Amino acid sequence: MSRRIVSFIASTALVGSLAAVVPTVAHADPVDPKVQALAAFLGGSDPAGSLQEWSKGLGTVGKIGQLLPAVQSSPGGALGFGNMLDKAFTVGSEHLTDAVSDGDLNIDQSIPFGDGRTGHLTSTVTNDGLDKHVVVHLTASKVITSQALNVPVPIGASSNAPQSAFASTGGLKLTVSADLTFEAVYENSSGKVYLRVVESGPGATPALKVDAVGSVDNLGDVHASIGILGVSLVNDSTFGLDAHFIGSVNDPNNDGRLYFTNPDGSKGELAQDGSLAGLVDFGFAAPAGALNATLHMTASATTTFTALPAVDGTLTVSWPDISTGAPVVNFDGPSVGKFLNMTPRDLVVGLAQLVTTLTSLQQAKDNDHPDFGNVNLPFLKGSLSDAFKLNAQLKQFLSDWTFPATTDPNFNTVPDEHHPGPADDPAKAG
Repeated sequence: MSRRIVSFIASTALVGSLAAVVPTVAHADPVDPKVQALAAFLGGSDPAGSLQEWSKGLGTVGKIGQLLPAVQSSPGGALGFGNMLDKAFTVGSEHLTDAVSDGDLNIDQSIPFGDGRTGHLTSTVTNDGLDKHVVVHLTASKVITSQALNVPVPIGASSNAPQSAFASTGGLKLTVSADLTFEAVYENSSGKVYLRVVESGPGATPALKVDAVGSVDNLGDVHASIGILGVSLVNDSTFGLDAHFIGSVNDPNNDGRLYFTNPDGSKGELAQDGSLAGLVDFGFAAPAGALNATLHMTASATTTFTALPAVDGTLTVSWPDISTGAPVVNFDGPSVGKFLNMTPRDLVVGLAQLVTTLTSLQQAKDNDHPDFGNVNLPFLKGSLSDAFKLNAQLKQFLSDWTFPATTDPNFNTVPDEHHPGPADDPAKAG
């Protein structure tokens, strides 16, 4: 074999080996403005153009914004709708808000809410030749393990008798869950995105469901009172609550489309003032659920009073359909007597009045006796009431054990907004 042939073979082999190691360059999917418009409609930060922002008040709408029967929580408040879509679209390994291509809109992942809630997000994109559709399915749930109860107890036998109450904290569990499905559509003809609405039938959308289940967790952890008498629950006590809610979305002009911005550029139905409460409602599902409880109680052994009556009473609650009528409440506990004449709320109101009185007294001055009352401090700027807060501990107690009103600057719309802790429940406010 000639040297030319050997050289040609060697050169060919070298070129082939070099070609074999040339890396394949990955090409990202091109940015699709339609996908970006869908992502902004679903999870953007524009209050006038984003379902994420628009739905923040969903937990206050209709029945899910009201306290559950006997249970001192509303399902909407417990689920934290204020940041539910924000978390669903921005945490986890895939972020719907960052989507720029069809592949980015196909998501199937658990959502690490990180605040006691668990959830799962599925989104699917389809193209029908005319428009681009995204169907979003989100589930979220939360377990509250130290649930409070409050059951009105009639003092007398008549139906309009004054009411006392059985109240407790701890030992009972409440599980709340949401199952939400909705569809956003990019309309090729107008370049706008709308929320698709089908109000009835098997393909109804949006489909919004909320459920709550209450049960006994640990009776030993229940701290209870009947009226103002501390009591303990006996082991044969039972509690069961089931509540089921369904949401509906109104389509005022029956075109099956709710826009933030209409195709002609005008303000859409979603962008109108009060549109969330006007377009969405939550009522009872069918079946709505039931409440049944048997609370067998004795005087609490941890009380500091020494001359308490021997208490052995049973409170029963029966409400087979919570969507109609009222619960039937019976209390067999005559030994409680005058302890039913007051409730813990009465004591709180009395303490609040005492705080106000102490504040007024401490700030009082007597012009005829300048050395009496709220005197100015020597060598310092301020008065005696500035240096010594007589009611400070009482105010702190009320702050720790009562709930702020929605108008209170300390009210948390989302966790840790104005004070450490979870979002405050509007249904408990005041």
